[in-house]
Amino acid sequence: MLALLLAGCGKKAANKPVVGGVLGFDQNVAPLANQPLFKPNPGVVCGSPTEEFGVELAHVSSPTQAKVLNEWGEIVPGKQMYVSGKVAKSEFSQGDLTFTHPFDKDIIADIKLDKAYQRLAQRLGEAGGDADGPPEGLLHWELSRDLFPHNEQGFYLPGYVPGQGDRIATYGRWIVDCGHNDFHTELHPPTFLAVGHPQGSATMSHAFYNPYFETQLFTPDPALSADLGNHARLSDPNTRPFPFYLYQQLLSLAHVGEAPPGGFIDHLEAHHLLEANRASPITWHVCAPEPKPSGAKLSVSYHFTARSGVTLTATPDQDTGCVAFTGTIGPKYTPLNPERQDCADPWSELNQQAGAALGDPSLNIEKVIEEKVPPSFAPAVKRDPSVDCYQPLVVSLPGGPNQQAKVFTSDDQPYPFYGEASVSWQS
Repeated sequence: MLALLLAGCGKKAANKPVVGGVLGFDQNVAPLANQPLFKPNPGVVCGSPTEEFGVELAHVSSPTQAKVLNEWGEIVPGKQMYVSGKVAKSEFSQGDLTFTHPFDKDIIADIKLDKAYQRLAQRLGEAGGDADGPPEGLLHWELSRDLFPHNEQGFYLPGYVPGQGDRIATYGRWIVDCGHNDFHTELHPPTFLAVGHPQGSATMSHAFYNPYFETQLFTPDPALSADLGNHARLSDPNTRPFPFYLYQQLLSLAHVGEAPPGGFIDHLEAHHLLEANRASPITWHVCAPEPKPSGAKLSVSYHFTARSGVTLTATPDQDTGCVAFTGTIGPKYTPLNPERQDCADPWSELNQQAGAALGDPSLNIEKVIEEKVPPSFAPAVKRDPSVDCYQPLVVSLPGGPNQQAKVFTSDDQPYPFYGEASVSWQS
């Protein structure tokens, strides 16, 4: 009998979540879900162990010869990883390619990972590679700035942008950055983000589920860019990765071959296909700061806003001092199609952005393209390209009017869910 009781107690203790700080995932579960972890081969993931996305186009006679088709190479295609740790650095990127960033440039962070996740931070290139990569042992993290919650005045909703020293729990695609010759790994883009920090006797946290995923696939039909309910878009014969799409654009510019949807073009265009993120469920833990005062009880206050078909639950655990939050995207969830706009991308700015993003300040994309086409193409190539762009995602404070609801349902906003929580000990 005693042996059975001890075995039962041991099993119960083993099932208690291990968070590693005031915010994170359960380290009994998340690292197992991350398997398999291995050292990726950039030649396999990116297509070349030496060439970089974009820069390679200057080294081939035709875009159809490119081997590096994507800027971010998924290490395990379709699989997403859990990561938690502390934000070592956070800043606004100044060097992102507009045609792969329809929601504007990135907010970037370097994460000092909890021990259970440290194998996700790797450098795969030659020693002494790109100096713009993250410091050794840190994992780079990036998300387009207009995908963060904004208020009606155009400012970021307080608390959702990760700051230096914050605890961070995030879930997303584990990739190799094929645009940098150190071929470092990243979590890019994240599907989910939670950040938090102690504030007095409480832990204050904010979380949101990113509604959109930039597929790195391009279409000549702008009506398809954000048609999230049309799943046939991805297998359409006109849907292509960027190098092959660029080749077709040049043919269309010269009125060669069959006209694409909408007819032949008179300047280069980039229409980036978006998809809706639907991975579910996501469970993260927010914990009261230690130590626990004698006789204190766990207290939690939270406010979330969600779209129909999404559920949010909060489960406090007095023993651990943590609250498990779970967001579940059900089969009745329907994403909000964002409103696409055409934005001019002047060559002067595009060259600067490409040079900064790809680590080559002398890079002149316009000149590279002109050198690969007949002289008669040059006037059309010189016209400034246009790209898809979207307004920042604007929302109200979570919890509905006056933040009265723990979970408020609103289909007037794009996020599957977003919100805030405070967890503390109360005597």
